[in-house]
Amino acid sequence: MLVVASGANRVDEAKLSAAAGTTIGKADATFEHSVAGYDIGGIPPLAHAHVSPACIDRDLLRHAVAYTATGTPNGMFPIWPSDRVRVSGGIIIDAALFAP
Repeated sequence: MLVVASGANRVDEAKLSAAAGTTIGKADATFEHSVAGYDIGGIPPLAHAHVSPACIDRDLLRHAVAYTATGTPNGMFPIWPSDRVRVSGGIIIDAALFAP
């Protein structure tokens, strides 16, 4: 499961486990690279090596524009939250540990 959340938030693994109907945990760098094809710190919201269910934290929708990784740790591009949901095929969930 791919989870897209604001860099200001921590993801609540209990909320994700409840949404998924199973226990989940944080992926390590090796697993993430094998699934997405990118290194942690530069994972874009699309064009992954393997398609995974995408969950978009609802808190991202409060921003007019957000910046997302381009596939490298040093590149970013602007994206509207609705486009992030569309291009990732994601669903919107409450994933933040401390929602505002």
